Amino acid sequence: MNKTGLAFLATLLLMAGCHSEQKKTELAPDLPVLQSRGVITAVTLNSSTSYFQYKMQPMGYEYDLIADFAARNGLKLEIKVAESVAQSIEMLQNGQADVVAYPVPIDNERKQSLRFCGRERQSSLVVVQRSSNRDSVLTDVTQLIGREVHIKPDSRYRDRLENLNRELGGGIRIVEMKSDTLSVEDLIGMVSRGEIQYTICEDDVARLNRTYYGNLDVSLAVSFRQRSAWAVRRDCPLLGMAIDLWAAGATGDDTYRAAEKRYFELSKGGPEAIEADAETPDTVKQTKPKVPKMRPGMISPYDDLFKRHAKSLGWDWRLLAAIAYFESHFRPNAVAWTGAKGLMGIMPSTARALGFRYEEMSDPEKNIRAGIECLRRFRGSFPAANEEERVKLMDHIINIQPADKTDETKKGNFFSQMSNIIAKNWPQFLRGTGITLLISIIGTVVGTFIGLMIGVYRTAPKAANKFVALLQKLFGWVLNVYIEIFRGTPMIVQSMVIYYGTAQAFGINIDRTLAAVFIVSINTGAYMSEIVRGGIFAVDKGQFEAATALGFTHGQTMRKIVLPQVIRNILPATGNEFVINIKDTSVLNVISVVELYFAGNTVASQTYQYFQTFFVIAAIYFVLTFTVTRILRYVERRLDQDTYTQGGVH
Repeated sequence: MNKTGLAFLATLLLMAGCHSEQKKTELAPDLPVLQSRGVITAVTLNSSTSYFQYKMQPMGYEYDLIADFAARNGLKLEIKVAESVAQSIEMLQNGQADVVAYPVPIDNERKQSLRFCGRERQSSLVVVQRSSNRDSVLTDVTQLIGREVHIKPDSRYRDRLENLNRELGGGIRIVEMKSDTLSVEDLIGMVSRGEIQYTICEDDVARLNRTYYGNLDVSLAVSFRQRSAWAVRRDCPLLGMAIDLWAAGATGDDTYRAAEKRYFELSKGGPEAIEADAETPDTVKQTKPKVPKMRPGMISPYDDLFKRHAKSLGWDWRLLAAIAYFESHFRPNAVAWTGAKGLMGIMPSTARALGFRYEEMSDPEKNIRAGIECLRRFRGSFPAANEEERVKLMDHIINIQPADKTDETKKGNFFSQMSNIIAKNWPQFLRGTGITLLISIIGTVVGTFIGLMIGVYRTAPKAANKFVALLQKLFGWVLNVYIEIFRGTPMIVQSMVIYYGTAQAFGINIDRTLAAVFIVSINTGAYMSEIVRGGIFAVDKGQFEAATALGFTHGQTMRKIVLPQVIRNILPATGNEFVINIKDTSVLNVISVVELYFAGNTVASQTYQYFQTFFVIAAIYFVLTFTVTRILRYVERRLDQDTYTQGGVH
């Protein structure tokens, strides 16, 4: 093969590698990309403990947690449902989701491709049994010998029971419930009603169902505890770290406690268990229905309201009364664990959608009006249309879908593409430029001040008092350590340590922009201290001696004689540091600071026009640095004017 062929082959391999890398990036957006898009997609399982719909409102333990994380990070949450843990991992790996918001069992094989994050959990399988007679409650797995344990077939419950049966030498009577529609929750309900004696399930499912059935005992474990946690892709470390920080922080801790209480402690035994009464305990308790006393012939204390408002819906008023009885037992102040409030059990989001304030739902008439309107809208969502009309409507919807406009004729040339990028995304570029200038200006000013203070301190005479001299020497050593560390480590590493490290180690959640200013300031201060030291050395020693002879203190000497000259001497180096800071702010994208590089990367990931976008970003950086350099040159020329030989004439 000739040289031309080899070059062509190398080019093809390079292009394939770039395409592969681009595809990988598309499938693995880390936290900064998600924040720029404003959306995070979570995959979970549809279950009583993770995610479900209640009155058209998403709920669930895992859902509440991931929703809080998304809200804390300014992200819109999209939920996808998988049929199994294996499918959820597959959806994560192929880019359909950004995080598995469901406890994924932790093992060494999964660690190779997943990054586990959030709070680690330990769960086991437990026996579900009635607790009505404490003397008959099983407390040891050996007591299962000779007992019937009802389970669903073809489940891991059967595998565990068979293993346990072999370990015990046999005797456990495993009964498979053949019904396809039977769920684990159904079996737990049958245990509560006394239809079967025992079943087994995960401890979190058991704890949740115990809040529905107060006569259950779920304390007997029949398996070792399994570690599990949420998961993200290995190439999304910032997202995983952000989830870790949220879970470990005070806000995450509050969210976990609230979710634990809501789903695993508060009783859900129906209307009889949702009374808004301060005396009602938070622990699981089964109470008898409490219905207000009424006169003979009345269904409820609110018959007149039901009769009046049922006319607008065209329903029998007794049907409305039946709904109210099911939801609240006619208690206007009832609040369910889900947040449903009042006679008709109106959810907070439903109240807002209907034009009511949630606080008004304790008012019987307003609650009934809200319930009537909700029922009317629900009924209106099922229009009376025949099959032909529905098909025609769907065809019309398909026809009005927007056409694909990505053909080659509309791409334009390189400069028109750049112009189009600027026209569509200039607010992002402007904001990024503003943040870049803000951080670099403040960082340079503060860093220069730090450098001047360190320079002044280093030139201070040694104290006569030995103890003060020791402290002086110790503080000087601390300053040297600070300078060496921040001059000897990259700013990108400093950013990660200061922002994420302080949060993990000390629980301090710093605002990103504030953290960026702090990082640039102390980094600049370390460099400026050496620049100032050189500027002080450039001042003739004779001036120090003359100042001492005139009776100047060290402070007066530095303030009136040395520092004015130092500032002039270090001005070019300070300007250079300012230019460096403008460029180095780009590394702050690792802590999701929305500076110029971050804005450019966001636009590029949305348009896939990387060369055009970063050409624009490079041009903006050049304009900034060129302008700053020209301004500093002008200032230097003004300071260099030899006015003292002209008798002060300007």
